[in-house]
Amino acid sequence: YAADGGTIVIADPKTGAILAMASAPNYDPNKFNEVKKEDQSIFLNPATSSNWEPGSIFKPVVVSAAISTDKVEPDSKPSEEEGGFSNMIIVDGYEIRNALDKPYGYETVTEILENSDNIGMVWVANKIGNEVMGNFIKKYGFGEKTGIDLAGEAAGQVGTPKKWRDVNRATISFGQGISTTPIQMVTAFSVIANKGKMMKPHVVGKIVEPDGQAKDVEST
Repeated sequence: YAADGGTIVIADPKTGAILAMASAPNYDPNKFNEVKKEDQSIFLNPATSSNWEPGSIFKPVVVSAAISTDKVEPDSKPSEEEGGFSNMIIVDGYEIRNALDKPYGYETVTEILENSDNIGMVWVANKIGNEVMGNFIKKYGFGEKTGIDLAGEAAGQVGTPKKWRDVNRATISFGQGISTTPIQMVTAFSVIANKGKMMKPHVVGKIVEPDGQAKDVEST
């Protein structure tokens, strides 16, 4: 895809331990003084310090909110009255389309995720509304720092659910109009993998005191 950069984070969802973290482009710490002034943003760790729109990887977060509140089930699909999912809808005067610009019809919620259907996600988001969706986004930790033991962490930006227009709820349902960090997304997916229990991400595994006593780092 000829990307300008990328980040990889590997975590243990049961403990929050960060097993690996790497980003590109990077620099040689032994030659940090050779980095040009205009390129010094490279000193920040994008895994924890870069805000970006997550896009479609945000969809499971919204679907989990709908399932957890019994608004939908994995095999729920639109009724005949609601009609099947088209390839385009208009919300607050804005056109919203699927990435492949194709309709998926009467999909189940599971198929919405499988096909990464933006139109289907708008339907899911409408089922739960601003308050429930906003509360779950907050519970996952979005809009706040994770507290990882690394300097310079960013918090991302969610906005106030009470002020969301219909188009805000619609776009956030497929990860646009919201900013997150890679470590926030890793933490959120770890919650799902860990059966709903959130663990605080951490890089340090243990602290060894001067007397040689080792103390494990606790997760929350």
